[in-house]
Amino acid sequence: MVRTRHAFLACASLSALACAAAFAASPTVISQEGRAFAPGAVTLKAGETLRVVNDDRFVHNVHSKTDGFDVDSKVQRPGDEIDIYFRERGYYELGCYVHPKMKLEVTVE
Repeated sequence: MVRTRHAFLACASLSALACAAAFAASPTVISQEGRAFAPGAVTLKAGETLRVVNDDRFVHNVHSKTDGFDVDSKVQRPGDEIDIYFRERGYYELGCYVHPKMKLEVTVE
């Protein structure tokens, strides 16, 4: 009886960890459409991932405007996406070479 209960608790703990990992692994999604990032600003925690998806009919790009943070998706065709990992806290600004007025502000806590 005791052995069975310990095995059940161990399995329940592992399931909870697997669930937590699955939720933690889900990236925050930003859309590119109508010459804009939507939303235009986002707050993440250090170690989280941002996914930028081109939901437009036109090509876009994602690149970093922040010194020391190298990101450049090159050409993003409609439907393309890029995952960007933010390891350290700070303020980051991303843009689009195709539409220079596009701006995405990322705050990492």
